[in-house]
Amino acid sequence: MAAHPADIQQSLRQGLAAHRAGRLDQARALYEQVLEIDPHCAEAWHFLALLAQGSGALAEALGNAQKAVQAKPGYAEALVVQGDVLGDLGRLDEAVEAYRQALGIYPDFAEALANLGNALRRLGRPEDAIEACRLAIGAKPELAQAHNNLGAALLDLGLPEEAEEAFRRALALDPGLLSARLNLGEALRRRGQIEAALEVAGGAATGGPPDGSPGGSSSPALHNLMGNIKLDLGDFDGAAESYAGALALDPDDLHAHNNFGNLLVRQGRLDEAVLSYRKALAIKPDFADALANLGAAHQARGRLDLALQCCEEALAIDADHADAHWNRGIARLLDGDLAGGLADYEWRWRLPEFTRRAAPSPLWEGQDVDGKTILLQSEQGFGDTIQFVRLAEPLARLGARVVIETHQPLLSLIASAAGVERVVQRGVDPGESDFHLPLLSLAHRLGLTLQTIPAVVPYLAPPPGQGADLGIRAEAGPRLGIAWAGRPTHKNDANRSTGLDLFRPLAEIPGVALYSLQLGQPSEDLGDIHDLAPRLDDFAETARAVKDLDLVISVDTALAHLAGALGRPVWVLLPFAPDWRWLRDRNDTPWYPSMRLFRQPAPGDWESVFSEVATALGSWALTARID
Repeated sequence: MAAHPADIQQSLRQGLAAHRAGRLDQARALYEQVLEIDPHCAEAWHFLALLAQGSGALAEALGNAQKAVQAKPGYAEALVVQGDVLGDLGRLDEAVEAYRQALGIYPDFAEALANLGNALRRLGRPEDAIEACRLAIGAKPELAQAHNNLGAALLDLGLPEEAEEAFRRALALDPGLLSARLNLGEALRRRGQIEAALEVAGGAATGGPPDGSPGGSSSPALHNLMGNIKLDLGDFDGAAESYAGALALDPDDLHAHNNFGNLLVRQGRLDEAVLSYRKALAIKPDFADALANLGAAHQARGRLDLALQCCEEALAIDADHADAHWNRGIARLLDGDLAGGLADYEWRWRLPEFTRRAAPSPLWEGQDVDGKTILLQSEQGFGDTIQFVRLAEPLARLGARVVIETHQPLLSLIASAAGVERVVQRGVDPGESDFHLPLLSLAHRLGLTLQTIPAVVPYLAPPPGQGADLGIRAEAGPRLGIAWAGRPTHKNDANRSTGLDLFRPLAEIPGVALYSLQLGQPSEDLGDIHDLAPRLDDFAETARAVKDLDLVISVDTALAHLAGALGRPVWVLLPFAPDWRWLRDRNDTPWYPSMRLFRQPAPGDWESVFSEVATALGSWALTARID
């Protein structure tokens, strides 16, 4: 006797109830029992597809979903599951097609729209993803996953503040949505709110999803987030422990291998970092993040050819990959290709560590500036402003009235630059302007090349008038100003800074007197080194000191740029992988005619640098003319 349709529906209801209760074996048995009665029951194939997907049996899940659609061609829900499984398999174009088929049946199917948004985002189409997610929210405002996917696309576009709002809305709708909690932690991390990110990640660790799916403290994604936060905090051991935790749960977690590589680069363990990135790429050869990071590691190893190759491969996969553009730009700049490098450098605004400052006028993109006021905004470190303020003069020659917005310690010094009409402090109303531009974008807008760098020095000077007595004595021999450390929060500070002890032997050279220009460092252990720091209130005072000294020897800090801008003799001590502006394989620089560069021959080898400096200083001290 044939089974009545009501019996099939009852078995499906019982199976679905067991499914939702987590009694998965019972649910499977009931669905299969239905198929024994009716092999073409679309709902049974649909539910079996969900079971298989949940257990990670993706091939089985896809087959079951396809059978559901074959049995019922207008089955939009099964098409969405088919799209989800195709997405899990990395077949994103096919996933998009499945979602679009479902939407052809039900145009307002919110879940299909939300999942379509996620697939489009993973395909590197964040703008299209945002449109799909907003349509999903319009159709079903209470769908938490739509808000979460919207936030993820906004995060991809470098909009962490807007992304944070979307993630918080998702969590308000579904407090147990682990992916939204992890995404919120990442958004906060990118906004620099590290403690808040740590708190959110900690909540994810103790909470976990309520549906029994992998999450909470057992989630590789959580371990990766915790590792990234600890890396931001400089806790290298803690970061390593977190990434190891992710790999213990999933040895093929490509994100953990990639993140481990980032940690190893920060530690200067470049060969190990290369191996870690290659492990990620062995799992996913088209993993653009790992390719871009591998390029950065090769650049730090001095292999610009390999660095450029990796970045080009990443950009072939994702033409809008911000890190790949940035890393390619740094490699190009190091290689002397200012035109290509500066174009890639504009991608910095898509990176979490760079944030545009608000401005009251349109961005200058090369429009006629004759008779116009242009506001140039300081960005990054003090040294960057000192280096690039020289470009105010060629801008003024185009007829522009140039206003510089900069940090308080630089105000009076920057006012001495040719072409600068007015200087305003950051945080103070700069007044009306016709255009604005971040200062380091000016080189790109002016089409700067190595051959056209304005290198006439000095182009800065301390303000006229008698300054405070800086305590620089009329020594019998050369007076050397020194600085051994940069800003501790600088991403590469561990590689570019040295210790004071490496400078001490220079004081043993006959006739040499050392003066510390190091700010923010304890002075009680300087010994015979004269400490000028307490007298240096701003860069104008530091400029006066540099003018009275015979030579400055510094690691890569703002002091080095200041001495170069003043036209004073300055020796700069560089790590093996230097900042892009120092190029490579040369001991001079087109930026500062009075500067000499001393480079590490191998990563971390400061001893060789100081040996070379001591030899050069001995000769210099004998021949230098003391003013």
